[in-house]
Amino acid sequence: MPRVASGLLVGVLSLWASAAAQANWFKTIYHDVRGGFHTNNMWPEPYVEPSRRAVKEPFAILHARGWQRQNLLGEHHFEEDQTRLTPAGVLRVKAMLANSPPQYRAVFVEKGQNREVTNSRIDAIQQAIVDMQIEGPLPAVTASDLIVEGWSSEYVDAVGRKYHLSIPEPRLPAATGASASGP
Repeated sequence: MPRVASGLLVGVLSLWASAAAQANWFKTIYHDVRGGFHTNNMWPEPYVEPSRRAVKEPFAILHARGWQRQNLLGEHHFEEDQTRLTPAGVLRVKAMLANSPPQYRAVFVEKGQNREVTNSRIDAIQQAIVDMQIEGPLPAVTASDLIVEGWSSEYVDAVGRKYHLSIPEPRLPAATGASASGP
């Protein structure tokens, strides 16, 4: 008899627990249907801002990287010892500070073979900026992973000079015996 009573007690408790759980199914379905209805009626508002952000972020990154490339100094802007800027490098820094909007007025330097070279390049740029005696706060000078595309001014000058030396002298064509006669 105790076995039957304990079995009956377990059965009643399990039915009671399942009845309590089944009483909540109506609330769950109602909540899901109501939430889905409101979500569908709000469409597309919850998705507009994330979509806009997803479209704008790549352009913001491209814009920032473009200014970084524009204000980038490379190896050919420094003397051989990497501790001083060449005259072209000084002019480049001066142009960056004069032509860049204040929010983009930063100087980036191509990383060297090691930290010592990179730090000496940064020090040379900072010294050139101080020597220019600019007004207001000094712009940031930061090492960059970008690589400068271009050549030194000496190379460009040498190519230009050789080009001009290779141009033949202008000559008029030789005169021929027959000339046009006029009335």
